[in-house]
Amino acid sequence: MRLFFFFSLLLIAGVWVQLQFQVLFNKAIETNKANVEAKPDCSALAQKYKNLKNNHIKSLETLRHTTVYQQKRQTFQQCRMYNCFNFTKCKSLSSFKVYVYPIENGISALYREILSAFTERSDYTQNPEEACILIPSIDLLSMDVKSDDVWPEELESKLVALPHWNQGYNHLLWIIWTGWYPHYSPDPYINTQHAILALSASTDLSYRFGFDISVPHLKYGVYNSFSSFSVEKKYLLTFKGKRYVKGNPTGNIRNLLYKIDDGVEILMITTCEHKNWQKFADQRCKYDNARFKMYDYWDLLYNSTFGLVPAGRRLGTYRFIEVIKAGAIPVLLGDGYVLPFGTVLDWKSACVMLEESRLEDLPNILRNFSEDEISAMRARSQYFYNQYFSSIPNLVDTILEVLKGRIFVKGKSLEDWNRLP
Repeated sequence: MRLFFFFSLLLIAGVWVQLQFQVLFNKAIETNKANVEAKPDCSALAQKYKNLKNNHIKSLETLRHTTVYQQKRQTFQQCRMYNCFNFTKCKSLSSFKVYVYPIENGISALYREILSAFTERSDYTQNPEEACILIPSIDLLSMDVKSDDVWPEELESKLVALPHWNQGYNHLLWIIWTGWYPHYSPDPYINTQHAILALSASTDLSYRFGFDISVPHLKYGVYNSFSSFSVEKKYLLTFKGKRYVKGNPTGNIRNLLYKIDDGVEILMITTCEHKNWQKFADQRCKYDNARFKMYDYWDLLYNSTFGLVPAGRRLGTYRFIEVIKAGAIPVLLGDGYVLPFGTVLDWKSACVMLEESRLEDLPNILRNFSEDEISAMRARSQYFYNQYFSSIPNLVDTILEVLKGRIFVKGKSLEDWNRLP
């Protein structure tokens, strides 16, 4: 009897604790809801960010015609395969070889994984004299000139000191931080001479079509096999990310996303919390910051038909690959962005691309897609992810296949690149 009484008390205590936890949880939810219920009047704010965006566009147009920029651009842009590549080192497709400089300590885990993907290939060679493509072990992935840890002059000295550099001929450099507003180009900061650049977040203002290779923005650990997902989606379009209340003209489009948020099918979840945001907080920040905590990033993506990919600090973001990985269809909102492997992949059949000026047209555009069109885009984007983006070795294979297509007559056709299994 006493044992029964003891266990009864334990059961009652457990129920009481559970009820108290539920009360606390409900209070937390109600607090967040209270913070987000009263949406502020943001008509003046919208005009502010529209003005900033218009000024940004004007500055781009002005920049294109400045003498200094034209001189730098001309020096950088003159390289093409016919004048900056030594074809004599690539005798045939069957004898194609890749050389990786000895891997040193101090490089990032991501770049070490990239170099390993090259060295584990069957066409890897330890003899630089027989290599068609040479890969430096100098880590340029985080070549962000805004960082105190990056010194362009030091990087240039390291490149020139490479024993087989030869002005960069047949060298491939992988750079994921490709400049900053307003021209997003690495050429004013580091002289890569005749090297081919694998670039993320490239703009068509500086990208050397037919020479450089546009790659996705990389993040260590984000690449793996395609995850399963439900075809039935709760949301039409979602976005969760930072918006920038100061100092980032490229990200101003994020400050206008609330205009298409209907709270039901379309959710644009943003936060102002970035560096010293309190000094520059606008009237939406309190509302946005509270709402931001109510949604999980991956839960939104996995339950979305479309995933918005607006420009961030640069034109390209990690979100592009993450949206595809989650089974959503990317909606690109970034003027001038050169899509990954865009010279061989038919992205028009796998995603939606829209000028930033047409943001408010986006809901109607997406609602007008038929189920068949959505299924076709999803199938194409899934195929691209699995075939070309799902792992670092897949990315390396794709880069080298693109180069082989430029070097040798018998490369993969566009039909082969885009043919679904």
